[in-house]
Order: sequence, then C-alpha cells, then structure tokens
Amino acid sequence: MCLSIPALLIPYNSKKVHLRLRSMVIHVRSLEAAEPSSCPQFLRGQFCQQPLNAEFVVRTAGAQLNCSFISLEELKMGLETENDQAPQRKLKLLGLHSFRTSADIFKRQLTKWSPSLHELFDVDYINGPLPCSGKSDVEGIFEGPYYEWYRFKKDYTEFYYVDENLLSYISNYMKLHGPYDGILGFSQGACLGGYLAAIQEKGVGLQDVSPLRVLVLIAPAKLRAQHLKHVYDDPKIKCPTLALIGARDPLRIPGFDVLKSFENHIAIEHRFGHTVPRLDDTQTATVAQFLKSQLDAITSSTVPPESEAEASQLVSDAIDKVEDVKSLSGSILTDSQNEVCSAA
Repeated sequence: MCLSIPALLIPYNSKKVHLRLRSMVIHVRSLEAAEPSSCPQFLRGQFCQQPLNAEFVVRTAGAQLNCSFISLEELKMGLETENDQAPQRKLKLLGLHSFRTSADIFKRQLTKWSPSLHELFDVDYINGPLPCSGKSDVEGIFEGPYYEWYRFKKDYTEFYYVDENLLSYISNYMKLHGPYDGILGFSQGACLGGYLAAIQEKGVGLQDVSPLRVLVLIAPAKLRAQHLKHVYDDPKIKCPTLALIGARDPLRIPGFDVLKSFENHIAIEHRFGHTVPRLDDTQTATVAQFLKSQLDAITSSTVPPESEAEASQLVSDAIDKVEDVKSLSGSILTDSQNEVCSAA
C-alpha cells in the first residue's frame, strides 16, 4: 500500500523568496497529487521508524527540482540553492521605435550598446500602428517598411492619432505579451513612452495593464498639443526614468524640459545628435547601475495585499490537506506500520 503525499508547488522570485524562506514562511500556490513509492523522508519520522528512500518533487517557477529531503529545513535549504543557481531575472521592456522607422530598425540601433547592458533587459520591439506617410530619414541606411506612432504638424502644435485606438493597440499588445516592467523608447517612441507613464499614473489611460515601473527614454520630449500637454502637469510622474539626450540634438532643450515633469530621473548627455548613442564606459556604467537598481526594486517589492490574502488562504488549505494525510497515515500505521510504508 502506498500513501499519496501532496507535493507543494512553491513560487519563487529572486530576493523575495529568499526572504520568505529565511523567515520560514512558504507561499503555497496549489497542491497536486504525488505518488512516491514510499513516504517522503522529511515526513518519515512521523510515519515510520525505518529509513526510507523517497523522491519529493517540488516545482518552482516552471523548473522542477527532484530531491530527497531528510527535514523540512533541508527542503528550504534545497530551494535556496536552486534559487541561487537560477538564471538572473531581466527587466522586460516594451520597445517603441522612432518616427518612420520600425521595430527591426530599433533593435539594430540598440546593438551599439554593450552586451553587458543587454544582459540586464529583454525587449519586445513592436511596430507602430500607422504606415509611413512620407519619406523616412533612414531610407538608404535601413530597409523598410517604416511605421509611425502618431502624426503631427511641423511646428509640433498639433498631434493626430494620439487617441483611444493607439492606446488600445498598445494595451492589447501588452496584455498579450506582457506583463512588462517598463518602456524603452527612442525619439517618437520616447515621447510616447513618457506620455503613457503620465496618463497611467493619473488614471486616464492604460489602466488595464500592469503599472510601468521603469522608463528608458532616448531623445524624449513632450507631446505639446493643447489637448495633451496637461498630462505633464503636477503631480509629477513617479516612474523611475533614465533619459539619454544628445548635446548636438536639435531637440536637446525639449528633452531636458520634459524631465521637469518626472520626479525620479537621471539624465545622460552624450556628445552626439538625435540618435541612439554609442555609450562610453562611464555612460555604460551609469545605465547599468540604473537598470540594476530598478531590477532590484522590482524583484524585492512586496506582494500586493490581495495576493497576500490569496496566498494565506492557499497556505491554510495546504496545511489542512497535509494534516488530513498525517491523520490518515497515523491511523493506518496504528494497524499496520509495515503495510503502510511498503511499496504498492
């Protein structure tokens, strides 16, 4: 006869789980039936007197850890070891390209940056919803097709297609492929990225996706149309922001001006113009430090109250089920300990 032992499904996420394990708290997401050939070792003292070899399966964040544990403390130590060896989490960013370019072009432009930076983030590059309405500045350098996020007058006083259709286009993509930690944008994409963070924080748009936690804006500016510029008013945008602005960029002054609307920002002024810049060692280190600090903040953030409540209920349910197993096994062992611990 064989006992059916519940296997605990325990999620873990970098530092947060380290803290939970060290404080001897385990969030149990769900239970599933496991049928080892004998009792798990960490429960054997309660079930039988003789040593038993058993496999206890623990699934963590999609990975499966097959171990034999002697104690619950050893189970925790095993999970910590597995966590230490897990691949480093990266920031997941939505990539918004510049005016009359494309997702593929933006991806190629970012190859100028050090591989050490690319180890800190993954980017989903997405094309704008509008086909190119005129000659692209990158024709002859990069092949088309080319796209736009919105259109505007040459004096930047009127903007078109910054509307619900654009917001739906972006939010639908984010819901399908996210969640995302933030946005990486260049030029028109950077302007749009700052605008999206502003309307989300002010509760007037992008409410159906996860909050943006980080912005990397290359050559940003405000959307200055009369019906849009109010989103940059106080209160300031709190999303941590890194801006890269060219010393020879015609939009240098608007770039620094938009940052006045951001409460928590870092600006790097490079020696180039309106471009995705090649970064020197000092600039690369500054970008890396910013990305790492935001990643640490995201991975160590607390679980929202509703998630805590849900997890607490799951833990309670799990304990009840484990107690049921213990009661069942205790009663069977009273009749025939050897029969319970033998293989089926």
